[in-house]
Amino acid sequence: MKTDIRKYQAKPTGVQLAVTMLLACFGIGLLNTFFIANHPNLPGAHDVQLAVFGFEATIIAAIARGRNWARILYLILGLGGVFSTLVMAHMLIRLNGPLSFYVELTEGILQTVAMILLFQRDASAWFRGDQRAVATPQYPMRQPYRPYNR
Repeated sequence: MKTDIRKYQAKPTGVQLAVTMLLACFGIGLLNTFFIANHPNLPGAHDVQLAVFGFEATIIAAIARGRNWARILYLILGLGGVFSTLVMAHMLIRLNGPLSFYVELTEGILQTVAMILLFQRDASAWFRGDQRAVATPQYPMRQPYRPYNR
């Protein structure tokens, strides 16, 4: 029986920061979708968007739990999102105004930084469950004061 080493290792700080950034992007995306980029002419648009956000939340939760497949899937979907944002930039500006485009651009930058953090060496080792990966503690234990040896 193979033991999952991730249970016993501390999550690297880069992964913690990346998950926080992805959650911030998730929240910004929700606000952008329902308040800035409102599409009253498209019936059922909000239902589709809620389904997409539910899928995204599931992927982010899996990344936070250390699932390597979720990290790779988010990378693939994120690259597609950056590409579509760049290709559709003129349409986003025309339909929703420049504020929505700037929000999308900010999300893209945050997601890119998060992806870089998720694919660093220590994060990759943690996602793979590598036994050689040793997370350095943020607060190392202090040794008790001993004025002399007994």
